[in-house]
Amino acid sequence: MSGTFDVGVPESCDVILCSALQFFNCSLNPYLFFYPLFYKYGAHSKKRPNNLVLGCTYDHQIYDLFEVGVENFKSIKDFSYDKKMAPRVGSKPLFAFIGEGFESVEEPKHLKEVLLELFRGEVIENLNLSGVDRVYVCTTTSSKTVFFTHCALRLKRSGTVVPRMELVEVGPSMDLVVQRHRLPDQGLTKQAMRKSIDPHKKKI
Repeated sequence: MSGTFDVGVPESCDVILCSALQFFNCSLNPYLFFYPLFYKYGAHSKKRPNNLVLGCTYDHQIYDLFEVGVENFKSIKDFSYDKKMAPRVGSKPLFAFIGEGFESVEEPKHLKEVLLELFRGEVIENLNLSGVDRVYVCTTTSSKTVFFTHCALRLKRSGTVVPRMELVEVGPSMDLVVQRHRLPDQGLTKQAMRKSIDPHKKKI
């Protein structure tokens, strides 16, 4: 992370998590934030040793907040595969969400929205399938746990117009266990979703 986006918070500051994030937000006004809890902010290291906080902001305010614990982590070095299958640098990833929890359970549903915002890239109208070589697979294993893994994607001939897809885990992978989350405030949501009126549009 470059110095422009890396804001340090003194360890001597005894502040709660939201206050620290609010300070960071006022300093840079980022659209998204990704905050590792590997020290004392928000949780004791013995109780929550490896936590991540992620969410969105709007108008110098915290829009939503999600804290997850990282368990069963495997790095890229823990996976053995043909290096020719490694995703290319700069390629656009796909996301696959597996499980009814992403549609019906509040925590996974909210986590899905935050993850899509975090990894969102340029909006495009057309996609060349030959350039798609990776996919992030998220699977609900319980109402509080989501298995997150990174796979290389290869398109194989299937004898039809639609190619056959082959997935190979290349890492990293981890279990994301929901610790706590905060949904957007209704008033702030209305402000964020408000559309400006086009002054050039003629009234009929």
